[in-house]
Amino acid sequence: MKKFFSLLITVMTVLCFTVSCSNSKNELTGLQNSKETKEIIVNCGDTVSLTIEDYNEYEDFIYKNKLPENYSFYNETYKKTCAENKGLPEDFITYDKISHMGEFESFIYLSNVISGDNSTYMYSLMDENGYNVNIRFKLNEEGFSEAENILITENIDDFRMVTSEIACCTFVDNVKYTYASGKLLSIKMVYENVTITITGNSVLSDYPVDGTDTFISRLLSPNTASEALAQFEVALETVTE
Repeated sequence: MKKFFSLLITVMTVLCFTVSCSNSKNELTGLQNSKETKEIIVNCGDTVSLTIEDYNEYEDFIYKNKLPENYSFYNETYKKTCAENKGLPEDFITYDKISHMGEFESFIYLSNVISGDNSTYMYSLMDENGYNVNIRFKLNEEGFSEAENILITENIDDFRMVTSEIACCTFVDNVKYTYASGKLLSIKMVYENVTITITGNSVLSDYPVDGTDTFISRLLSPNTASEALAQFEVALETVTE
């Protein structure tokens, strides 16, 4: 009998919790487009990514700490964050340092910059071949933690494709080219304490073969990769006025 009552109490507790969660979810749904909902999400500690697609808004955000209009409900919180953190970190990479890679399409904070986390962000660019390039920056991340990947030792005449069908990688001047099913997925490097990952909207193996000579096309050729990487590092070291 005691076991029966114990089981009954457990079931009732679970049901009460389920109803409570359901009600909370309905209340949140009812506030879906309101300021209150956005504040609830922030207070719960969920990541709120920030996306900027207008270059003028990007400049206002980077150089004036001004949020885009559609994020204006965060102004007070963000102003407090800026006061506490004194703006962006010193090693932040601005668009002007990677503008040689393509035209600005968007900037996305993948970490919760509103609460002061500046650790992860990404630019989406359009290069001269009409290829969409994504370049992600991550602070204080282990550069190459994928120890299980097999290192390619074969001679490669085009980094877009390799003969191996399993997940693998190769290196050029400490820059990692990662493959799956023989196709290039990403190019990864470490600059000071920032890990930089270059990808595309599709696999990099789809990059145009006979297009205009660009930074990405030079990265994909063994004959020009080292030179392109050296130029890239010089651009990153350029002091922004």
